[in-house]
Amino acid sequence: MDFEALTGIRSDAVAAITGTANGSYVYYDPFAAPPAAVEAAPAHLCAQHGKALKESYITEPEDHMPGMKVLVITCQ
Repeated sequence: MDFEALTGIRSDAVAAITGTANGSYVYYDPFAAPPAAVEAAPAHLCAQHGKALKESYITEPEDHMPGMKVLVITCQ
């Protein structure tokens, strides 16, 4: 899967994407991902699924993966 095409964040900064067209979790390296790309990623990902962005926020993974953050995205 081409993470950059799906999210707009460089592929080498994205570790994984899980979820569905309605809601996704993007696990990324905040030091490797350009902040502007992270900010634009939720709308970009929803548009890839033909949907509009409902909401998004950034959190830490529940298993506390060192150096990783999670971008939580909900599309409508």
